[in-house]
Amino acid sequence: MFFFSKEKQLPTDIVEHLQNIRLKSDVLSICPKPTGYSWLGVQVASLSLFPDCTFQIPQNFSNQLLTDEQLQKLSNLLNELNFKQIVFNGFLPYFGKIIDRINIQTKIKVVYHGFLSELSGNKKQIDAFNSMLTYVGKNRISAIGCVKKGLALSLSKLYSVPTFEIILPNRCIVESVRNCDDNLNIGVLVNTSFRKNIHNQAVATIMKENSILHTFRANELSYLPQDRIKYYDLMSHDEFVDLLSKMTINLHITFSESWGQVLSESISMGVPCISAYTSSFFDYDEDLKRKLVVEGFDDSWHIYKKIEEVLKDRESIGRECIAYAKLLNVLSQERLTSFLDA
Repeated sequence: MFFFSKEKQLPTDIVEHLQNIRLKSDVLSICPKPTGYSWLGVQVASLSLFPDCTFQIPQNFSNQLLTDEQLQKLSNLLNELNFKQIVFNGFLPYFGKIIDRINIQTKIKVVYHGFLSELSGNKKQIDAFNSMLTYVGKNRISAIGCVKKGLALSLSKLYSVPTFEIILPNRCIVESVRNCDDNLNIGVLVNTSFRKNIHNQAVATIMKENSILHTFRANELSYLPQDRIKYYDLMSHDEFVDLLSKMTINLHITFSESWGQVLSESISMGVPCISAYTSSFFDYDEDLKRKLVVEGFDDSWHIYKKIEEVLKDRESIGRECIAYAKLLNVLSQERLTSFLDA
């Protein structure tokens, strides 16, 4: 096993990977490597935006694994490869150690996947946000793309930096709605953080007769009938998307969200996914927004009634979901092109 803290040179596989990217692209996307579920959503989003030019920088949760000397050598290598622009997906304070040594001619940009509500009580997030804005002030970050709708406009008003709303694409879209089995399978595939609203969604699911709740192992739902809950552990992204596709419907009704990869991947599989107004995901189709956004998102009864409503027209809504996924991919490419051209 390679121990980054004891090495001075960059690992050969990192050097070769970056060299291979440069052969294909003038743009380098840098994404923090996930640890379990930590940064997993950003990784998936980064690979969807930049499938052929993403370098996943080793880290442990949000902590630097490469030594300062290795980061210096990484910066030197990036200068030698002469990328026209480098896009950081997410932002962490140690990214500054790379930016400080990058040639001034190289455009540095950030796709920011976070949102302001998650800064509350979170020193690491606040430090990272402050660090990003410091480099905006130094004119080293030339543009910011925001996944959270409205944040781009807010940053543009507060700081002198071009900002863009980024829509995340989905690289796999089915052509028709899959037939469900005889069971009523409802996915609540979220973690247990407060903002994910798992309890309201779980209770709403169990209220629906003969339903089976599919969720991650949380040890928080002991008050519900366990014979109607199927638990899952950490799985690969492909396994996760396959699981979403096998649900009758999915729920992603959170208190706060930047976008929602579960929403994107579910509708791309033709499976309706109920959301809340806290995500802007359905803002580009008023009909689907009416059908799949629940107003009482902090109310299990409201969610239960919305489940019943969607199930009555599940196949038709599923077809609309596939068409919407294709539209979002078109919008995503337009926004990404504008961001990269800035």
